[in-house]
Amino acid sequence: MKILTLGESDMQLLKAIKPFMSSKGQEIIDTFTIVMNIFKPQDPQQKINYDALTEFLTIMNESYESKKATKKVAKNGSEEQTDLAKTHDVENLLNVLSDKK
Repeated sequence: MKILTLGESDMQLLKAIKPFMSSKGQEIIDTFTIVMNIFKPQDPQQKINYDALTEFLTIMNESYESKKATKKVAKNGSEEQTDLAKTHDVENLLNVLSDKK
């Protein structure tokens, strides 16, 4: 499968306009840049960039945790167990990726 990536000049342009964007726009640019870097491995033998993937998963987990913390809705026991299982799955994936380094 061939992944199309942006050229370095396009990425530099995105980084240049980032300071002029709203905070939400800056977050989107950061996330987009990380996602694009996942498919640009530093080692030609690898298919993906594990560092960028780990960074992306960490950001997504932090976002999930912050949304969960700000939620004021009461949860029953089964929903809490599901949320804990999802968090545990992400943590396990991050640990596996860090072990591959």
